[in-house]
Amino acid sequence: MIYTEVNEALPLWVSILAAIIILTVLIGLFIYSYIANRKTPKPEGCEENIIACAGCQVVACGHRKELGVQETSIEAEDDK
Repeated sequence: MIYTEVNEALPLWVSILAAIIILTVLIGLFIYSYIANRKTPKPEGCEENIIACAGCQVVACGHRKELGVQETSIEAEDDK
């Protein structure tokens, strides 16, 4: 680590406190943007393609659960 005159003048606790504040602000911004994004309604013309979801083999997909897509015939045959 390269030390400058400014870094040598600051006590260690000030650097730690600054790091904690910056980290807290970044986490807060992330949480705020996540919540704001979830509350934003979908724009008009942005419909989900249920047919494409039915052909997808990813069972744990969040879109699949939200849309209520039933198991595909391939998955049903595998379960038998």
